[in-house]
Amino acid sequence: MLELSRKLATIDTAVPLTLNAEELSAGRPDLPRLRELYTRLELAPSAALLGRIRGSDHGAGDIRRCTGSTGIDGCAARRREYEKIMTQEALNAWLAKLAPAPLIFVRYEDRQPRLPQGADRRVSFAVSAGEAAYVPLSHDYPGAPAQLDTGSVLAALKPLLEDEAKPKLGHHLKFDCHILANYGIALAGHRYDSMLESYVLKQRRRRA
Repeated sequence: MLELSRKLATIDTAVPLTLNAEELSAGRPDLPRLRELYTRLELAPSAALLGRIRGSDHGAGDIRRCTGSTGIDGCAARRREYEKIMTQEALNAWLAKLAPAPLIFVRYEDRQPRLPQGADRRVSFAVSAGEAAYVPLSHDYPGAPAQLDTGSVLAALKPLLEDEAKPKLGHHLKFDCHILANYGIALAGHRYDSMLESYVLKQRRRRA
């Protein structure tokens, strides 16, 4: 086995090549063909692989146009607006956005959910693609900036989170329900859960 492993791990430098160095240079990717190939071979996640081909040199807040093509889905440049909320005024502005939205994405995370004073909490929400907000809570590390109070933020979000008439999208909403219940919030209005949908579509890859 040792000899076989060594042979398999050795690069064969004697392979005959019919192409010269210039012909081996990378050209423009054939995105439609690559999409078909990635999908057929079930390379996971194919979206991430295609994203690398499109180019990783993103400017601040930009999604570049796909190299040499309009892209898999007509990839057009658009803005990404991600806001870190550190003041009550910024939170109030987002509450005003969330109230009339037809669908809300919400996510609450706590790296230490079993501890009453667990650090590294955060809540995030969005109302449209490419526009989202993130509220750091109880982050405790050297030089950490002043943050909004966890109880105050959750109290402000509570009426919205408990409103059955306000449809919500999330990822692993069951987890959010359990964690928010610790703060007296009964999350309601579940409409879409990307973790469950992913499980239904790709049962062999993931577990919900």
